[in-house]
Amino acid sequence: MRLKSNKEFWRGAPKFDELVFRYYKDQDAAVSALRKGEVSFVAGSPSLTPAQSDSLKRDKNIRVNDAPGRRFYALATNPGAKAKNGEKVGDGHPSLLDRRVRNALFRAVDRKTIVDKVFQGHAVEGAGYILPRYARYFWEPSPEQELAYDPAEAARLLDRAGYRKNGDGDRVGKDGKPLTYRVLCHATDPNDKAIGQYLEEWWGDLGIGVELNCLDNVTDPWLAGEYDLAFDGWSVNPDPDFVLSIHTCAALPATPEETGATDNFICDRTYDELYARQLAEYDPGERAEIVRQMESRLYDLGYMNVMAYPNAVEAYRTDQIESITTMPAKAGNIYGQDGYWSWWSAVPADSGDTGGGSSSTGAVVGIVAGVVVLAGLGAFVALRRRATAEDRE
Repeated sequence: MRLKSNKEFWRGAPKFDELVFRYYKDQDAAVSALRKGEVSFVAGSPSLTPAQSDSLKRDKNIRVNDAPGRRFYALATNPGAKAKNGEKVGDGHPSLLDRRVRNALFRAVDRKTIVDKVFQGHAVEGAGYILPRYARYFWEPSPEQELAYDPAEAARLLDRAGYRKNGDGDRVGKDGKPLTYRVLCHATDPNDKAIGQYLEEWWGDLGIGVELNCLDNVTDPWLAGEYDLAFDGWSVNPDPDFVLSIHTCAALPATPEETGATDNFICDRTYDELYARQLAEYDPGERAEIVRQMESRLYDLGYMNVMAYPNAVEAYRTDQIESITTMPAKAGNIYGQDGYWSWWSAVPADSGDTGGGSSSTGAVVGIVAGVVVLAGLGAFVALRRRATAEDRE
């Protein structure tokens, strides 16, 4: 996808003539292209891995931006998916209808290990549904409410729910069948695979089997409700209305054959009442309090386990891009901003531009390609410098 600059933009023309999006599935190939100077920028969701970012930091012409992002990373539980007409959607495991079972699974996920071992410190532990960068809406559970990592308590919850271990160490229900959960994961996301291995260990200790189903395209089984749990994540806007709306009953598909706006088929009347209240509340402080109540409700229900808030780890070539604005300006992300600030602000290296308008074509000669990763696909943004008509390809 190729975007041309608007030279008549009221705030001033961008300093690059074009912005080009290219799509890659393999992040390593994109990082290699960045290192060779074939691309200008690389980022995305998932972010660069710790190994990739550490390697790039050793290159004198590459700058790594590692800052709090605007996405959360979660494990979503199939809530017994249904359509608006009440018909069942898919084949989620019936045991997950029991809140004690869902909370037990929460209790058997070690968020600290995920941050330390998988993200290697390039994230913070998850809590509420909205990230800490949006301080007005950020929520954390109280010590009494927190579903902290506690395998012993997880085992007790499963016992109370009627899923006890048999002689083989497997958790079984009244029907005598062992508990085994299908976990839907993105084949393109190394974090999903790594955490999936931890789930096999942690839940295996509880006597629960895990079938990790990693696919290039998770959309079809997800919309069909053909999963038990799934790795999930959303970018959150400064106003969180959208990510709150996708868990309302109104977002469900009308029938099992249709597609709704729902993320995970959650439908809870208490949550819906809170959503309607925040939508009609004009006082910012009062609205924020209602939003925090919604997050508390989502947490208690156990359908959405927010495990981490990953950093935005991205990199660009300083010999192609002299500077670029992050959001927030201090310790913020470049790619995936709420607006056009990053690419509008980007200054070509050696352009001689000091701000306040486009650079002269005489100061920037030649064509420099660059790339940036988009969510899921590993897409890259290419920047073409301003050039004379004769120099353009």
